[in-house]
Amino acid sequence: MNNYIYKILSTFLAAVSFVQTAAGQEWRRADIDDGLVAKDTYCLFSSIRLGQSIEWIEICRNTTHVPCDGKANYFQDSKQMAAVADFISLWYREGGDPYCKNDGFTLWRLSSYMPPHGYIHSTKERFDYLNRQIISLLDYDKDSQWDYNLGAWLEMDMEEFVVRMLEKELVKIAPAFRTEEQAFEDYMSASTAVYDYLIVGKGGYQGSSSPMRWAAFNKDRYTMRRLVHEAMLFYLSDGIVPQDDGSGEFTVEMVNHEYDRYIKELPYLEDDYSIEERTAVLEAERVAWNKWLDVRAEIAQTLPEDQRSVYQQQTLILCRSKYQMIKDRNNKYLK
Repeated sequence: MNNYIYKILSTFLAAVSFVQTAAGQEWRRADIDDGLVAKDTYCLFSSIRLGQSIEWIEICRNTTHVPCDGKANYFQDSKQMAAVADFISLWYREGGDPYCKNDGFTLWRLSSYMPPHGYIHSTKERFDYLNRQIISLLDYDKDSQWDYNLGAWLEMDMEEFVVRMLEKELVKIAPAFRTEEQAFEDYMSASTAVYDYLIVGKGGYQGSSSPMRWAAFNKDRYTMRRLVHEAMLFYLSDGIVPQDDGSGEFTVEMVNHEYDRYIKELPYLEDDYSIEERTAVLEAERVAWNKWLDVRAEIAQTLPEDQRSVYQQQTLILCRSKYQMIKDRNNKYLK
């Protein structure tokens, strides 16, 4: 998480929690049909044992909940309101919480909210249903800037969660794909510096919408990863050949050329990071990006011909996504 923005979020949640009245909590205690039933829970990727379900139920019921600024009628029903409150309160409370990275808890809470059918078997069907659970969970009205901030963070962290689940399934089939994980994390770290230096700047703050802007930036990076993971996993597990969408025209060379143009066009900004500092950050991201693609090229050579073809096609799709990000010059996050 971006520590500065996380501090803003956690401080806000703490303040709202402090002023929340007992009446405002009554909906959560009275919500007997919130899906938190003490039994073995069938999830899309595992079965959660009864003892664990009971433990998580008690944690959800005994947590001070801060669903959002909105009222109950902003949600589809009480089950959705309870689930959103659980994620927000357990993921973003002051001091941080391990539940944000606890994939078992996330699967269980989504399945409590929207139980999957026992007949879902293929990998693609499971991930399609997982995306349906997340889309349904996040489909509620928002009334204030903080509603939008919190909603954006839920989207961001749900996207990262799906990426982690895809990675786990890929590594089960072919452990060689684990090699790519560290290269991707190094790229994410370098790319975060680009956000700090070129988007936020020395001020480190973009107003009350700062958390939403950071979340949008982060989600776009995870979405880029998710799309290529899905294509490769569904091919390996279900034999689904991804369609050729014409991304072959985007190459590593094109991305590097756009990096050159971006650096050359950096403007002088008074009272902000210097051109030299911002250039160094962009160059560091370029190095991490190229290293990631080098690792993918090495992995490709270890794959059978049919798998290598799909994997290399997804590398070109990554190049297209990154090219468009650089071409945009981050303007979409500055508005």
